[in-house]
Amino acid sequence: MVALARRLGARVRGDEWETCDNDNTYLHPDDISLRAEATTKSKALLSRELKQQRLIRNAFIGLFVVLSIIVFLIGKWFEKH
Repeated sequence: MVALARRLGARVRGDEWETCDNDNTYLHPDDISLRAEATTKSKALLSRELKQQRLIRNAFIGLFVVLSIIVFLIGKWFEKH
């Protein structure tokens, strides 16, 4: 892939925005701002996703707490009668 990129006048870039050239990898100066922008967008997406997961998890926990209280109260009611 590196040889093909060299023939096309391009470069190979990895998942972490590193540029690959034969056995060497380095951060190309052109990609520094792109990497920072991608990191910022990724953190924003992750933050929203974590908030949503926390909300769903807390809703399930709350549901089970309410159901546990109801079952406990029904059990106490049956003990009295």
